[in-house]
Amino acid sequence: MRSVFWRVLVVLIALQMPANMRSQSLTGTNLTSGCLPSFPYKDGWIGGDAGYSILLGSGKSLWLFGDSFVGGPAQRDRSGTRFIRNSIAISNCDQASGWQIKYYWRTKDHSIPTAFFDTKERKHWYWPLDGFLYRGRLYVAVSKLKNKPNEKVFSFETVAVYLARVTNLSAPPDQWQIKYLKLSEGSVYYPGSTIVLDDDFAYLFTVVEKAALKRQQMILCRLPLAALDKGTVSLQYFAKDKSWKPGLNGNDAAVVIETGHSEMSVRYHPNRKQWIAVSGGDFLSKQIMIRTAPALTGPWSAAQSIYEFPEMSEKSPGYDPDTWCYAVKEHIEFAQDDNLLITYACNSFKFEKLIANTNIYRPQAISVKLPK
Repeated sequence: MRSVFWRVLVVLIALQMPANMRSQSLTGTNLTSGCLPSFPYKDGWIGGDAGYSILLGSGKSLWLFGDSFVGGPAQRDRSGTRFIRNSIAISNCDQASGWQIKYYWRTKDHSIPTAFFDTKERKHWYWPLDGFLYRGRLYVAVSKLKNKPNEKVFSFETVAVYLARVTNLSAPPDQWQIKYLKLSEGSVYYPGSTIVLDDDFAYLFTVVEKAALKRQQMILCRLPLAALDKGTVSLQYFAKDKSWKPGLNGNDAAVVIETGHSEMSVRYHPNRKQWIAVSGGDFLSKQIMIRTAPALTGPWSAAQSIYEFPEMSEKSPGYDPDTWCYAVKEHIEFAQDDNLLITYACNSFKFEKLIANTNIYRPQAISVKLPK
């Protein structure tokens, strides 16, 4: 029965995702509109951050999580759980059954679970970024990282970014075959903080992180979809002279958003005829911010605050100064009119509090009205 379900799902994907459609941008035609996502502790999944989503069609979405706590099927707290670098989930929402979600990772039924996107290397791991569907195939940008022992707080660094390619979507997720195509190398550029399909390209918003910069910046890259048909990547960047050039030359690339975010979303809102970028503010900010633009290349407006994390407010019950929130994204497949459906996650600077407090470290879904 499970294999039949996934074959039907692939047919629906092919019908609903023509090549020239703006990915995840049609608010009025989605069957999941009106559903409020939630992330219960079940299937042995006891929390994760990131929380990107990819519309699969017919009321279904794929969710991508970063570092995750997993245990046995009956586990409901983090005591004694295992820690893996990423996991995924498939959600379904319809009027008859409401919200349903199922979590997946590798070797789920074994004593030593492993990440869904697995480097098979002891010293490196993947964290998923954004992704998209194209002609029945799934593509997910994943950053490859390693430990940085001399750093006290964020003791890791990116060594490369890959595009994970899944072609056998008719199989259950734990049987997906994944091929990794390299997008970039090093710790300066992060293609895929958010990805948009538009016309014949996949556009990848790319964080630039250089020691000489006071803050991260955002440039824009793209992949011709015709190259993906051949199983290859052919990265291009948007240059300062407003042209598209092959490769990734950061010194010649135009800065499209002055503040870069490693986790964010950009989606098209046809009723506004605008692209809307949703992100957090600066590090440890309490704000969720939006920017708007008539085109992916800009000009992008100044950031405007639309929400404050209650978990970071001293007035909130149970406030803890060690709690901080991040991982902000919009999920347009759940939008209604001018209400954005946004998720974020919260963490703790003290690991023992993260283990004990199951109210944090899973995506929180909120509906936020777009400013006029």
